[in-house]
Amino acid sequence: MENQKTNFDLGIVNADNQYTVQEEEQFSHQVLVMSAMRKCLEAGSREMVEGYFNTRADRSGNIIKTYVDDTRKAYIESVKSFRDILSCDMDKETRQAVIKIKKGLTDAHKLLCKEEETDWKNAVVGIRRYRIQKGIFLRVGSLNKELPYYSIYMNKELEAYRRMFRVLNNLTKAHHFFKEQGLQEFGKIKELKHG
Repeated sequence: MENQKTNFDLGIVNADNQYTVQEEEQFSHQVLVMSAMRKCLEAGSREMVEGYFNTRADRSGNIIKTYVDDTRKAYIESVKSFRDILSCDMDKETRQAVIKIKKGLTDAHKLLCKEEETDWKNAVVGIRRYRIQKGIFLRVGSLNKELPYYSIYMNKELEAYRRMFRVLNNLTKAHHFFKEQGLQEFGKIKELKHG
């Protein structure tokens, strides 16, 4: 058997299964931060809606279900990734702000779990039966997606991660992640528009 040289190009695969890092490019923390920040901005600029199934029938009459992503969760996960990338750059003040936001979410979750449990215990027998028939059960310590407490929590979580993004965004400014040349060019463009 003949020995052949193989050339493996290594790269990072994005969500669309396309290689984004070319052989001649080198690792840059700034580029990684900018990429993660861009993902947050893209996810945050969409309408924040709960995930759902689209159901349609094909030509043969088969039912096809397609899941449409929960854009709230997509945004939250992109901010979590952004936070993870910036974890090595965080100062004490930023870490404390992130911890405070996460603690607020934990407290809100516990409070809403208690409210859901109280609602369940105080519900009349007919409502309890209806919920059980629909597959809605009480699970202590977690929120049921079919009850309003879950949506309330998701809205609180979304707002908390928007606050976290703002905190992390300030960190990128403090560490001068973006080149001054680009900012100077932006300033020139701004002057031309207003001048």
